[in-house]
Amino acid sequence: MTASALPAPDASGGSGPSAAQLDHLLARLDHLLHAIEPVLPMLAKGPDMIATAVDTFDDLAAQGKRRGVDIDERMRLGLHLLERLTHPDTQRRLQVLLDRLPALEALAPMLDEIPAAVGRAQREARPLGLFGVLGAMGDPAVKRSVGLALAVARQLGTPSSNGGAPA
Repeated sequence: MTASALPAPDASGGSGPSAAQLDHLLARLDHLLHAIEPVLPMLAKGPDMIATAVDTFDDLAAQGKRRGVDIDERMRLGLHLLERLTHPDTQRRLQVLLDRLPALEALAPMLDEIPAAVGRAQREARPLGLFGVLGAMGDPAVKRSVGLALAVARQLGTPSSNGGAPA
């Protein structure tokens, strides 16, 4: 409270605070006491609450240690990850990725098939010469795949689909 918040001293010219000033201070103190009274029980419980939280954390750390988890290392890695995630460059890149999630979601079923298709192809693959490649073009599945690959190559080579980069 500043001196300007107090009532003006009385006209008696005394050197100490006036009765009005003291009454004003008491009223302010009473108001402050009523404001902090509800908090006092919580403050009294504070040390017990902190002790409980620390005990809980200690128990969790001990459980992790029994499972071979190095809590200190995990905390360092977590902080490092948090620093990287909150870096402005990362935030910008994540926003680009989030903006493209609907398109990525549409691709997911096809992407899910790739590992199995590659595995099958590795088992079935045999060396082919030029005539073997030409003969494979009689297979409708090969024709579709080659057609798709050529269409994708054509699209990637056009300036409008690759951000204007020269083909």
